[in-house]
Amino acid sequence: MGTIWFGLKIGIGIAVGLLLVYYAWRELRTLPETRRSLRFHKAGFDWAEGPQGWLSRDPNNDDWILWDEQNKQMFRSTDRDPNWRPSGETLDQCIALGQKYREMMGL
Repeated sequence: MGTIWFGLKIGIGIAVGLLLVYYAWRELRTLPETRRSLRFHKAGFDWAEGPQGWLSRDPNNDDWILWDEQNKQMFRSTDRDPNWRPSGETLDQCIALGQKYREMMGL
């Protein structure tokens, strides 16, 4: 009987260990997205749902800027023209624009 209990304890221990590894692996895979989200948040961006992505303003010309997470591209729009047009800035340039706008607004 002691051998059965010992085998059962080992089996439960292995199952719990595998579950812990699974959840740890799942959480570690989300770290790059979490890091990018923190960068946008610190630069003063807000999450937008209409066109889905990170939204802020360009401090140079007051255009709306949006980093589209799905396409990994920056888009621009003006207050008078609500259509989003692609822009050539990289991720780092987009974040720098948002940070500059945040500093300009004193936030």
